Parts: sequence; structure tokens; C-alpha cells
Amino acid sequence: MAVVIDAACSGEPPGVVRRFRGVPSLPHGGASSHVLSLADAVELARALGRMPGELVVYTVEGATFALGAELSEPVSAAVAALARTLARDLSRSGEAALPPACR
Repeated sequence: MAVVIDAACSGEPPGVVRRFRGVPSLPHGGASSHVLSLADAVELARALGRMPGELVVYTVEGATFALGAELSEPVSAAVAALARTLARDLSRSGEAALPPACR
């Protein structure tokens, strides 16, 4: 299983967390601060035979994406809650060991 967590700018209120199984409908090469979009990265993994059997994507709606901007309170709270939830869920499921920061 692979878990991807990324910021989103979809028009939802800051701090809204969404969960998708598989890749949500995203355009290839869409607007992103990453070199590859998530959809492009998944296609590359498939082409290389490296795609995991299960992909879960979490997005956290951002408040601002200005260079150097700090996390807003709603976004910071959502990220902390998501990290706790994922740490708990992954430890229960017996997935790969979590890094110390996630325990």
C-alpha cells in the first residue's frame, strides 16, 4: 500500500481533509508545485511496474500557497489530526514501521 498526502486547492474551506482510494480524477500535468502531477507519477509507476496494489490519497485543503507562508490554524490542526489518524491506522494494520516522528 502507498499513502500519498498533499495540499489541495479545490475551493473547500482551509483544513478540509479528503480521502481517495486510487487516484482522484486529476489532469495530467495540472497545476502543481511538483515536477510531476500525482496522475503523472502514478502513470510512471505503472509503466515501471512499481505501482503498489493499493493507493490511498489524502488531500488537505490549504489556506494560502504564497511562498514562505506558514500553515493557517485550520490547516495545521487538520495535518496534526491526519498524522495521528494515519499513525494509529497503519500501526493497527501492521504496515511497514512508522518513522519515530509519526509514533
